[in-house]
Amino acid sequence: GIREKDINLRAALRLGEMLQAYGIDVRYTRKTDVYLKLAERTAFANDNKANVFVSIHCNAMPKGKAAAGLEFYIMAPPSDKDAMQLAIYENKEISGGAETPQDVKRADQKTRLLLKILGDMQQNDKINESTSLTEVLHSSANSSGLPMRKVRQAPFYVLRGAGMPSVLIEMGYLTDRAEARKLNTADYREALCRSFAKGILTYINEHPVTLQ
Repeated sequence: GIREKDINLRAALRLGEMLQAYGIDVRYTRKTDVYLKLAERTAFANDNKANVFVSIHCNAMPKGKAAAGLEFYIMAPPSDKDAMQLAIYENKEISGGAETPQDVKRADQKTRLLLKILGDMQQNDKINESTSLTEVLHSSANSSGLPMRKVRQAPFYVLRGAGMPSVLIEMGYLTDRAEARKLNTADYREALCRSFAKGILTYINEHPVTLQ
């Protein structure tokens, strides 16, 4: 079977290799099949004084709905209902990680609580920086001919508290059979990672002031 965590890890490691080839110092939240809590991931980025934080995922649609394509998300008030639902799903760990209605409700409540954080001035600055990063990534992927959706906003817990421009990448939908098969191939992940690396390098070159 195709497992999201395996695809995510392979893509992250390959992207890291590409960036390292350009002299970028890459730090991984994981390099093996281990699980880090959402808060630990941003804490890791902050502790390592990262200049950019990239969280790589695969998307999914509930039964009865269909979608395919690459999406980029920034930590901000949700752009639409689907973005909010995805954030609640990705945030389910903060309610215990289970799938019961009570846990989903708790994740929903905590996700909505995150929206209040977004009124903070510092967070708004980070939203602007993250938007710039995300737009460059989107442009790079689009020019590479990858199947695109759009840049969206959602209150993702994994991006909360990141002290640097941050983006959550949904590489595609595993609920779309054709896209799932593509994501499971090294060639397609190579194309994705090449576009991500190009975008990250472009952002770093265009925003030297934000780098220390």
